[in-house]
Amino acid sequence: MTHPARLLLLCALATQASACMCSGDNRSVEETYLRSSRVFLGVVERSWTDDIAVFVARFRPAQRLLGNRHVNFQIQESFRGPHQERLTVAATYAGCTFAFLSGELYLVYAQSNPETGELYTSACTGTLDPPRLEEHLPALRVLKRSR
Repeated sequence: MTHPARLLLLCALATQASACMCSGDNRSVEETYLRSSRVFLGVVERSWTDDIAVFVARFRPAQRLLGNRHVNFQIQESFRGPHQERLTVAATYAGCTFAFLSGELYLVYAQSNPETGELYTSACTGTLDPPRLEEHLPALRVLKRSR
């Protein structure tokens, strides 16, 4: 392998490896809870992508999508914020996010956009997918009762 090819490969691997590093990865459950506007356990009913992201993807399929995907959740349990049966949250494409598969259960830590009031989430807000969400539930139930 030539020197430029090795350099290109290393850059690609470094970009992939750092793509999902968040500034608050080591926060406690309580810290993550307090930084969130809404915290809930919810099942994905459906998700869709902003029109602009779909438009860009048609012309540049290799480019990571920018913009938001919106996810409708059926709320199973609320930990922070008023309980609602259903809630729509924007899942940002900047950095890391989940696939948010229909029918799957997620523990969502959502923050509110101060300008629009829209809720948004990503792996960097603390949201957890099915294999890891059970770790936070006992602490969240204690926090919910204490507030």
